[in-house]
Amino acid sequence: MRGELDALTEAYEHSLHQRRSRYQTQTVPDLTQVRELISGFAAEAEEEVLTSQPGGARPEEVLAESLSRTDNLLRRGVRMHTLYQHTARFSPPTVAYVEHVTALGGEVRTTADGFARCLLFDRRVAVIGLPGSLDGASVVRDPSFLTFMVDSFQRCWNGATPLPTRNHRRDTLAAVTGVRKAIAALLISGQTDHKIAQRVGLSLRTCQRHIADIMGSLGAQNRLQLGYLLANASLDEERPIGEPARMR
Repeated sequence: MRGELDALTEAYEHSLHQRRSRYQTQTVPDLTQVRELISGFAAEAEEEVLTSQPGGARPEEVLAESLSRTDNLLRRGVRMHTLYQHTARFSPPTVAYVEHVTALGGEVRTTADGFARCLLFDRRVAVIGLPGSLDGASVVRDPSFLTFMVDSFQRCWNGATPLPTRNHRRDTLAAVTGVRKAIAALLISGQTDHKIAQRVGLSLRTCQRHIADIMGSLGAQNRLQLGYLLANASLDEERPIGEPARMR
């Protein structure tokens, strides 16, 4: 019996090692390799692709590179949900891309603070961005991690706003208000201007213009007073604080 138990233990440990190897995270530092992997996963997708692209407006070359892949997915009947940040609404190339994608059945929504950069294919594999890098990515296949990522994405998606391809004044004001609320929350938490700009998908200069507008609307003379006033004031739900700064 002891011999049989030892053999069973050995078989179990071997199986466990194989499972861990199968779900081991793969780090890919090269952008070309990342794009090749994404193209392969997209070609194999059968039901659903969830993608989040924070950082505001997307570069035109990136949009062009992904267009044929996205076309192929949607024409095959694969569902596609994409999350951007509100600041993407003010980018004509991004809006044109979204108009093309939504015409084929894709859905695009935006949030103020954004969601982690990722692509989730059929809930079987995820490509997530590497911290501090726009080129590399990690490939994850662990079922527990994928379930967590999908659930987190869906929570953010449910609270996001559909991206209109024709911005009306009300939509614009709502987007700017959302961005400024996010900026205010980050100011209260003590984040630097540079970090805030990254989080909300703005250039540093535009972010600082929003901060100046917020200070002016509240009558704050310095950052210390601004923090105090923000912590004790609720932002107007109907209009942004101060005059809207141009997004970019």
